[in-house]
Amino acid sequence: MKVYLIFALFLIIGCRESNPISEKTSQKIKEDTIENTLDPYSCDWGKVEANKDFKNDSLMLIRFGLPDSATNYYWHILYSDYHIYTKFSVGCKVDQGIICYNNFMKEKIIKKYGSDIFDKASSKADSLFNNKRKKGS
Repeated sequence: MKVYLIFALFLIIGCRESNPISEKTSQKIKEDTIENTLDPYSCDWGKVEANKDFKNDSLMLIRFGLPDSATNYYWHILYSDYHIYTKFSVGCKVDQGIICYNNFMKEKIIKKYGSDIFDKASSKADSLFNNKRKKGS
């Protein structure tokens, strides 16, 4: 009986000391579980996704609706001049997830490029679009 008690005590102490899952892995599992339980239309989901993209050095904004020619110039300027990528939302529906994603990213973009970045991109896009229209191409 003593042998079993000593063996059981040894197992309990030994198992407590050797944790096969590191703290970092444990935290990752916890984050993945939280992310997978978020409603994909919620603001929390939008913030989590935007933060994940930002941590991967990806500045992105989500577009929605039908783009016109002038708008395409704007998005092209954001990409070519500032390396801001575009994700397309399916359809015209705008939910809290998209709004919060874009708000988070806009804060990071403004912090990196200045508060007038969107005005600059818009002015340049308008100029390029109008010049192309004047030339008739």
